[in-house]
Amino acid sequence: MALDVEMPKIAKRSFYCALVLVAICNIGIFTIKTFTIIGSLGMRDPEPLQEWVVQHLPSHSKIVGDDRFYYACIKNDCDYQYLDRVKDHDTRARFHACTYKPDFLFISTQTSPAVIDAYTKEFHFLETINYLPSNENSFITNIIRRLPIAIQSSYEGALIRVKPRECFAIDEKDESKSLTE
Repeated sequence: MALDVEMPKIAKRSFYCALVLVAICNIGIFTIKTFTIIGSLGMRDPEPLQEWVVQHLPSHSKIVGDDRFYYACIKNDCDYQYLDRVKDHDTRARFHACTYKPDFLFISTQTSPAVIDAYTKEFHFLETINYLPSNENSFITNIIRRLPIAIQSSYEGALIRVKPRECFAIDEKDESKSLTE
């Protein structure tokens, strides 16, 4: 079945116009994705973060933080636990305040406000040092920010020195039950 024999001229033109339109859309999307990746390469490079962690975070510190900071802290000989690993943020924050007793929280710009609120209830925030990747304000990144897309892979975040608020006796049976569920 040849396309020329079975389709009238208008149908054939419509088909080719639709094909060209799809190709243009695909090329446009590919171009935007390429610029997003190129523009965020520096923000996703772990080396500057590792250097910053060594400079600002004492070795052997206890940290509770976002997934993206795990390796930088572990390479600095720190003990690390994740912020968000159970269904109940308040229970996790309470466990960290009363049992783990971290020296720092390391949160990213993508950390949920509900998680931050839970930790605010359990800790005094003493000092905050922000980490901003060096090329966060590059030309390509500024163009991408104007588009209706988000770069979710940046290491931008805050290292917060914390002190647990007063802990009251915790019923160990209830605590272990809620952490393992």
